[in-house]
Amino acid sequence: MKNWFSVCVLAAHLGLIVLAGAEVNFVAEKYAGVATTGSDGTYKLRAQPGENKVFIRKMPEGYDPTDLGGDTPEARAALGQLVPEKYSDPQKSELKFTVPDAGASNADFQITSK
Repeated sequence: MKNWFSVCVLAAHLGLIVLAGAEVNFVAEKYAGVATTGSDGTYKLRAQPGENKVFIRKMPEGYDPTDLGGDTPEARAALGQLVPEKYSDPQKSELKFTVPDAGASNADFQITSK
C-alpha cells in the first residue's frame, strides 16, 4: 500500500525577514496539509508526495476571521494580509513544491513583499 503522506520541514521567509506565525498550506490532488511557522520560520506538515500547490498567509496580530464578513480574500486584504496575493491566495499562488516519496527536509520559500 502506497504511503500518500510525507513530512516536510521547510522555512518561509519574506525577503530577509523570517515569517513567524504564518499559515503554510500544501494542496495536492487527494490531500491538503497545513502548518504554522515557528519563530525561526520553520514548520512541519504532512503532504501528499508529488506536486503540491502552496500558499502562505500571514495576518496582523489580533486578526479575527469574523471581522468584515469572514475568511475571504477580500476580507483578508481589507484587514491587512501581510503576504502578497500571488503567494497567499489559494487560486492565484505561484508557489509549487514537489514532495518526494521519502519526504523533504531542505526546501525554503523565498517570497518577496511585492
